Amino acid sequence: MKKFLVGLFISLSAIFLFAFASYNFSRNALLSQKIKNTNETEIIVHFTHGSVTQKGCSDKRSSLGGKWGGHVAIEIDGFIYGFGRRKNPVHIFPSKNYNAIFTKESRKNWEGYSVNDKITDIILPITNEQKYNLKNLCEQYCDNTPYDYATFGKRCTYSAYSLLVSSKIFKPQSELSIHSITAYPALFRKIFVEWAQENNLKIVRKEGIACREWE
Repeated sequence: MKKFLVGLFISLSAIFLFAFASYNFSRNALLSQKIKNTNETEIIVHFTHGSVTQKGCSDKRSSLGGKWGGHVAIEIDGFIYGFGRRKNPVHIFPSKNYNAIFTKESRKNWEGYSVNDKITDIILPITNEQKYNLKNLCEQYCDNTPYDYATFGKRCTYSAYSLLVSSKIFKPQSELSIHSITAYPALFRKIFVEWAQENNLKIVRKEGIACREWE
């Protein structure tokens, strides 16, 4: 039994160290990238903060993941593209029977249901070619959902960053690197905001309704 526990401890320690090293490598890879300010066009990366409702709050919506949840979406030409689940419960591991949907909605519609949300926006200058590639990918994903939505799989944060990488807005990265820094929205948002500040990008913040406890 003692040997088993020692072996388990060593295995878990090795997994933790590997995950930590992978996260640091991926984080540094993102922070080291520079934006070429072409002034051609721009997109907006929307980060909705996670939250839990407090007693007596008029906004009783549930937030997947609570304070550590939230959402990430990309706005292109007045439309917001995002990856989510069709219904609850969420798959724990990816399934061949997708419980997933890639959505496109107008900014007016998005503003209507997110009026109470705490949101951090990053205005991202890109080239016309990058926007063309990104928009085409998003439209393809709306027509054919590319993968399942799962707790231990791909979720909104992964999807958003993967799209930015695939569109050559960010340098190519491995699947492991993308997963390492998109484990949950709050983690990726903090890294992305740090990167945006270093590149002097415009950051817009909106406070959420006071009766919800925000991350």
